[in-house]
Parts: sequence; structure tokens; C-alpha cells
Amino acid sequence: MRARDIMTTELVTVGPTTPVSAVARLLVERRISAVPVVDDGKLVGIVSEGDLLHREEAGTEPKPTWWSELFRSTEDRAQAYLKAHGQRAEDVMSRDLKTVSPDADVAEIATLMERARVKRVPVLDQGRLMGIVSRSDMLRLVVKAANHTAAPVAVSDQQITEAVLKEVQTAGLATTTTLNVIATDGTVGLWGFVASQTERQAVEVAAAGTPGVKAVENHLTVRPPYLTGAY
Repeated sequence: MRARDIMTTELVTVGPTTPVSAVARLLVERRISAVPVVDDGKLVGIVSEGDLLHREEAGTEPKPTWWSELFRSTEDRAQAYLKAHGQRAEDVMSRDLKTVSPDADVAEIATLMERARVKRVPVLDQGRLMGIVSRSDMLRLVVKAANHTAAPVAVSDQQITEAVLKEVQTAGLATTTTLNVIATDGTVGLWGFVASQTERQAVEVAAAGTPGVKAVENHLTVRPPYLTGAY
């Protein structure tokens, strides 16, 4: 699935000279967390709720300690002052934006959001703003998948056993030499040793997500690798 398939296209935008008070009112009235700043059709920044947290009129302007002041440059002070006192969108907007193309894969977008620690990614096509992919857009994929009812899969217990072991091995969740998987009438029993509670849980999830599995009985024992000699 691509960015064009999940992005929000009905966007509200503001210009660089839009008053900060108007931007704040727009965020509240439209119940949105950010608004793109567009100048002559080109995306130049984004004003988010985070950009308006530390404002002089709200009494939330940051007050650096004497210790942190030792490490702040004039540029740092200037940026902080603009965020707190700036009166136009261009004064407070975030300019260093992470963007993607309409054909960007959703897995790539998720990785970008995580690494850059951003909540939304503008979608640009030849410099034009086409939409925005937000975390909520990504969550809708999870909801959609949960609401989708898959057709029953007719597989044998042997096929289920092989599929579970293959998934565990491919994902690198545990050492299959210490793992015993037995499927009986669609119920998967897990026995053996894993190195942590997290591995135990991950193996159970892998088994439960295997086509044809009706239930999982997890009997795995958590035992450090140096006790099993298997890792």
C-alpha cells in the first residue's frame, strides 16, 4: 500500500503571514493537530500544537536554567524567542520537514515517522502538496485489517506445524532446536525453551497468526541461553 492510498487530501492550509492567533483558533475549531504553511503553492513549513506550546501570552514561555544557558547559542535563543513571541505562522512553523512521494510504501513511512520522531509526513508530488499521512492514517490500516473477516483456510495439522516453525525461524524469534510445536485439530501446543518472556510472547503471537490456527497453548519455559547451550 502506498501513501496515495491512505493520505488525507482534504487539507486546511495557512499562509506564512497568517497570525499565530488565527492558526491556534483554526487548530481548535477544526480539531486538528497541525496545519501546513503554503506560499505560492509550495509547502514551506508546518505549524503543529507542539510549536505553540511555549507561548508568552499563555504564560508557558520556557525559562532556561543558568546551567542550560551556558550551552545555548545565540541562534538557539533566537529560535526559542520566535516560538514564544512570534506573531505570524512563519515565525513559529517547523521548517525541517520530512516528506514522501505519493508512491512511498507505508512501511517506509512508518519507519520514517519512528526514526524522525514525527507525527505526520507531507506527501509532495513535484513540489506540490498532495496530502498528509499522519499516525492516525496509519492506525486506520490496523482497524481496517481487524474488521476484515478472512475466509476459512483448510490446512492440515502438519502444514500448521511447519508454517509456525517457518515463521518463528524467518522472524528470528527463537531457536527452533529448543522449540517443539504440535498442532492437533487446529490447536497449537508450544513446548521448549526461550530466552525471555518477550520471546515467549512473540512466538505465541506468531503461532496465533498462522492460517488455520484456532487456538494456542503456550507451555514455553523461559530459560537463559547459557542454561540451554542452544544460542
